[in-house]
Amino acid sequence: MSAEKRGLPSALRILFGPFELNVAERSLKKGDEIIPLGARGFDIRIALIDRAGEIVSKGQLIKRVWPDVTVEEGSLRVHLSALRKALGDGQFGHNYITNVKGRGYSFVSPVSRQAAEDHSASSFARSSNLPAALSRMIGRDDAVLELRARLQTERLITILGAGGIGKTTVALAVGHAALTGFEDAVFFVDISTLRDKEQVISAIASAIGQAAQFANPEEELFNFLRPRKALLVLDSCEHVIEKTAEVADRIFELAPDIHVLATSTEALRIGGEHVFRLPSLDCPPEQPTQTAAEVLSYPAARLFVERVRARRNDFSLGNDESPLVAEICRKLDGIALAIELAAGRAALFGVRDTATRLGSRLDLLKFGRRTATPRHQTLRATLDWSHDHLSELERVVLRRMAIFKGRF
Repeated sequence: MSAEKRGLPSALRILFGPFELNVAERSLKKGDEIIPLGARGFDIRIALIDRAGEIVSKGQLIKRVWPDVTVEEGSLRVHLSALRKALGDGQFGHNYITNVKGRGYSFVSPVSRQAAEDHSASSFARSSNLPAALSRMIGRDDAVLELRARLQTERLITILGAGGIGKTTVALAVGHAALTGFEDAVFFVDISTLRDKEQVISAIASAIGQAAQFANPEEELFNFLRPRKALLVLDSCEHVIEKTAEVADRIFELAPDIHVLATSTEALRIGGEHVFRLPSLDCPPEQPTQTAAEVLSYPAARLFVERVRARRNDFSLGNDESPLVAEICRKLDGIALAIELAAGRAALFGVRDTATRLGSRLDLLKFGRRTATPRHQTLRATLDWSHDHLSELERVVLRRMAIFKGRF
């Protein structure tokens, strides 16, 4: 039921106690905190506030909240109980809803009504939620510049690359570079922990600050996005690729000013998608003698040395160890995460020891940042995370293909 049918204009903020209710956004806030409540609870709240100070009978509430459904009074009591709990009704002397025995319910708290700020037309209720970007990236400036330029004309871009290659780092850098062009409406959505389409919808809604209090969250999200301009960064889509693709496809069709930058190990394969393949970092070639200056002209080696210095500030790459650094980078295929993990070991045990022991890559590369996501703390964890999200058929194919040593 629309707000207008309840008697309240849609562009309205209702203030009571420490709470602010936004009719258009169907959200309830206490300060900066969004108070979660289901769609029926919101409808009950609107119905009572619309007649604040009056007694609303149980029959009237049921008719307004469930206009086309037959429900028992028990359902009304359950939702009212949840609503009171969310408001902290009765705590510390705060009273909002009173049960008038034998007659119904009344909203007894003083209420003031104000015109809502026009968030519903074209803006968002929150600014960007982008995590902080790295203070310095190595070897990715050209990729960031290209992606930033392409986003001006291409609304859906997927950054493709192997796990640990640096897709998230590049996507965040692009997002920060795009903040001005999108008036701070750049939102980061971590897909890596999600399992189904409903969770993808909920994560996007949460990222943009939309209150999840709707009977049909999917349609409400698309309706909310339709008149707005923003950039959504959907990170690590591969393990729910089909569900993420469905959502991205609907957004692309229904919200003409919403741009999507996705990261994945495989393409979404939907209309309008443009693919950007992120290569590994350039590594020094295999040569018998290489100076430190020659090795450091390659971004993979510069990343390795910088990460070693971050843990051991007295480290300096000399000509004697430069071929070893080049060998480490080549063995790790220029994959940024693997290089960072190897640098963590080198800071503790030395470059020569790291190069010697690199044959056991998975057990060796376990010196990641403690604050990184679990799948980025060790190379084994990265591979385990990818393997765990394969279907049984895909795991069988992988085991059979694993006997081949080279690329194909």
